Amino acid sequence: MYMVQLPPMGDSRAVPLMKYVTSSRWRPVPLFVDATATEEGGEITFRASVETNPQLKTSLQDVSVSLTLPQEAGGECSCANFEPAGEWDAAERLARWRLSELLTLRGTPALCCATLRDVTQGAADAVSRAPLQLSFSCEGVAISGIELEVQLGSGTSSISRLLRRFVSGEYFVTSATAP
Repeated sequence: MYMVQLPPMGDSRAVPLMKYVTSSRWRPVPLFVDATATEEGGEITFRASVETNPQLKTSLQDVSVSLTLPQEAGGECSCANFEPAGEWDAAERLARWRLSELLTLRGTPALCCATLRDVTQGAADAVSRAPLQLSFSCEGVAISGIELEVQLGSGTSSISRLLRRFVSGEYFVTSATAP
């Protein structure tokens, strides 16, 4: 909330303080994701490579990568050997990795890996088709293309020095299907 004190005015009219404008000059897809699942010896090794778009000017913070195991993987699945450290929610059948900051150079993705145990034989295909859920935040120009434009004169007001923080909604990444 902002408190604004305006000088007395002779007529009643709207006074612009700030507005949101669309900027078509910069809207990169923030992340590239490639996920694979390979089955070996009754276990499935899941790997998701997560790479930021090289057009991003700042790093992404609070990156969360989540995989909900499909029912086809088996009823009593478990997940272990997280790399980097992750968590397993058995009730939700959810594997989650959290990365505090992510800004990758092209060709050097962050890898999120885990071993799925007690899976149904042949379930690797169902796991590789399961959607990944991603969320993140970043500071600077909002990657959505919507920007805050300050309407208060020459930039001497304190509102013009606001840091803009963009928090994503939920991104769902699914495997590409052949035509």
